[in-house]
Amino acid sequence: MPSKTDKKENIERIKERYPNEWLLIIDYETDVSTRTIKGRLVAHSKSREEIHRALTKHRGKRCIEYSGTIPKDVGVMF
Repeated sequence: MPSKTDKKENIERIKERYPNEWLLIIDYETDVSTRTIKGRLVAHSKSREEIHRALTKHRGKRCIEYSGTIPKDVGVMF
């Protein structure tokens, strides 16, 4: 489900609004531990594949976050 935000928001607030969903964040900021702390939400979905398709529509600094517990059958790569 696309979602467009023109301003950067706190990542924890975004995760609270969209529990157990994949989030596509652009123009993000990180803390010293490289954790995402702020950014612009451009898409969210329960479907990881939908977020990967949305990646192609956005250029520049972008990341994918999950707002729940990472499923056991999903690998995470940094």
